[in-house]
Amino acid sequence: MRGSFLCSAVLVTLFFLCGCVVQNPILPEQNSTRFAERVNASQIYYDRMVQDDPRNATAWCIRGMYYIDAFGQYEKALQSCDRGLGLDPENAVCWYSKGITLHNMKRFGEAKTCLDRANRIDPTFPAQV
Repeated sequence: MRGSFLCSAVLVTLFFLCGCVVQNPILPEQNSTRFAERVNASQIYYDRMVQDDPRNATAWCIRGMYYIDAFGQYEKALQSCDRGLGLDPENAVCWYSKGITLHNMKRFGEAKTCLDRANRIDPTFPAQV
């Protein structure tokens, strides 16, 4: 009896020491809300970046990368990459971002062309995903 009490006391102590008990648990709804707030703040940031400097091709490409990651908004990503390429057709970042976007859209032939172009401009960019 005494041994099981001691064992229980040690387990409870370990449980608390390991951080397995959370004082203020984050509920899934709260977590989703926080994530959505961060995503919206990021969108505002990247949209403002291109509004402040609309002739900056790299800014447009970075905005495109945001849209690739933000819930797979590939059409918006593609538009941003194309806008950047319209400003600077030799921008490897834009070609690479466009290639990744097209790959995610399962437009593999077009993606390969863009990735090859990025690699020709800047060999540090991989020619494939």
